Amino acid sequence: MSYPNKIKVRRKIEALTGVKSSLDKLRSVIALVYLMYVANNRKSFVRYSVSDGSKIKIEPSLLENIENLIGKKDLGNLIGQNPLIVNQYEPLYVGVTLLMKLGYLKMEGRQNTAERTGGFRYPKQLYFAANTVNLDLILRGFPDDERYSCLFEWLQNKKSTNDDFEKRLCIFLTTSTIFTQFKLRDSSNNEIYFQTEGIYSALKDGKTDVEYSDSHEFVGPTRIYNNILREDLEPWIELHKGLLKFSDIKSPLAASMGDIISTTLDIYNVNNEYYDKDSSEIDIDSNEESIQNIDEPLQQIFYGAPGTGKSYKIKRDVEDAKRIYFRTTFHPDSDYSTFVGCYKPTMNKVRGYNEEGYIENEGMTRDGENHEPETKGEIIYSFTPQAFTNAYIKAWQVEEPVFLIIEEINRGNCAQIFGDLFQLLDRDEDGYSQYKVDADKDLADHIREKLGNAHKEDTPEYIYKGEEIKLQLPNNLYIWATMNTSDQSLFPIDSAFKRRWEWVYSPIAEGEGKWEIEGQGENSWWKFIQGINEVIDITTHSEDKKLGYYFCKPAKKDSKIITKNTFVNKVVFYLWNDVFKVYGFKSDIFDKEADNNQAKKITFKDFYKDDGEVNDDTIKTFVKNVMAKAPKDKPQTEEENLQDQQNDTQTEV
Repeated sequence: MSYPNKIKVRRKIEALTGVKSSLDKLRSVIALVYLMYVANNRKSFVRYSVSDGSKIKIEPSLLENIENLIGKKDLGNLIGQNPLIVNQYEPLYVGVTLLMKLGYLKMEGRQNTAERTGGFRYPKQLYFAANTVNLDLILRGFPDDERYSCLFEWLQNKKSTNDDFEKRLCIFLTTSTIFTQFKLRDSSNNEIYFQTEGIYSALKDGKTDVEYSDSHEFVGPTRIYNNILREDLEPWIELHKGLLKFSDIKSPLAASMGDIISTTLDIYNVNNEYYDKDSSEIDIDSNEESIQNIDEPLQQIFYGAPGTGKSYKIKRDVEDAKRIYFRTTFHPDSDYSTFVGCYKPTMNKVRGYNEEGYIENEGMTRDGENHEPETKGEIIYSFTPQAFTNAYIKAWQVEEPVFLIIEEINRGNCAQIFGDLFQLLDRDEDGYSQYKVDADKDLADHIREKLGNAHKEDTPEYIYKGEEIKLQLPNNLYIWATMNTSDQSLFPIDSAFKRRWEWVYSPIAEGEGKWEIEGQGENSWWKFIQGINEVIDITTHSEDKKLGYYFCKPAKKDSKIITKNTFVNKVVFYLWNDVFKVYGFKSDIFDKEADNNQAKKITFKDFYKDDGEVNDDTIKTFVKNVMAKAPKDKPQTEEENLQDQQNDTQTEV
């Protein structure tokens, strides 16, 4: 029998009441958040912006979907000026996450403090919260054409001409901000902390001089709430010359809103016996804070065709994000010792003897003069840790996430490499290894030395102390791996090993570069990829041998040209030797130009001239043949669009 997972104790998000950055044009922000949610098929997460080298812009396919929703084209410039794109992380986080609670905003590949006013912007991602779902339910009450027409007005940061739409969304915003903490400083520099409950209850008590001004300047959520008032997004309160008052006192809801907010906060802060227990009885994970920073599985393998960006994903999320990581690559000769560590001979320099047989000490000799001590080499055996051990020890020393990255995991004998560490891959609901493993003596001695005086405060003693050291993966140790499905592995991965990993498929998709095969026209590389993968699919009935966009790259960083030599030596060589050599060259992509009405097949040697230079004519013929196989884009009919909408509705139900 399965029960719900036990209550999860979360780190309280800081109120950030002192942040000086601001966020305005709030109608446009709310509209874009909602449009991204719907355009991304209402998934819980969207990576909404990408870098074009000098600035960031909305992700192209997401932009296209938004344009289709609204029924307007060329929205790139409008959305490109949206605060979600151009503003720095700090005010976006305060506004979107803390104040409106639409979702958890994260920086992609950078620390959250990386952006500064007027500085470079980095791609961002948004994890949608329940408030976005509530907004969606509210807006579904409008017909589609009316809804998106109003959203287009908000996207331009204009008041909607539809009074009902405007009122509903303003009320939604009022209910979204009631949990936020605000701060003002009076004329004596006393700090006043309050919530919107305090504003409504003060006005209900008959006060007409409720000040909304700061003796210094508005900061944090207060600064953004000031923009809510200035932009007329509060339906019952207005700001005039630094004073707050009811804008519609006759409205029953306005008068009772203070009581409604108070009751809501009472319910929100209700205590239950879980929190009334003595703290020693509560199983609170001390590493919860670090785990909350990563919304990814602890163990996952990124798999797919070569060139689909598997290693790039890890580089972006780990290396570029400046996280702690250790990297290794599996190959047929990899074993437990090269993964964990073993005793190895090393050269140790020791102080030598002088001519009189006196052991020099601190550079002093019998003549009383200081001399550099003579040294001599001595071979000793010591334990040399490898990637797993280094990552394991680091994870027990720090709170933040630590990553062990394994490239080409299927090129090694995983059963042999992991050995008894295999059992550690079973994680419990808190992220720790469910089963512990005895460390052998050499490894245990090394762990005692490294963790004895340098471990996290609550590290169990069996991890670093005593006669028997136990191995157990901590919940901040992530093991991520890559696997090319096309590689001819010497050692198959058994199903028991596979079950302990999350598997993330890396699809074949167009990159941003619009790369060109030299002399074949703009974006010819992607057209070639589409065509050759169509032929590979028909020929092999398998995804394994297909080519990803990054299978081949321009040689120079800022170039978009894949040279003819690179194309032949890497792409053509792969196709001839690893794909069609097995399945045959029957496809007409291998046909030469017809000679006497009889086509001949292109051979690999045809790609070279007698002097060893690549043959331009053969490349041109082959690329042309392949690109002709690329699927043709066709616009959807009205019936197909209607069917898609019906399928979406059925899926939601």
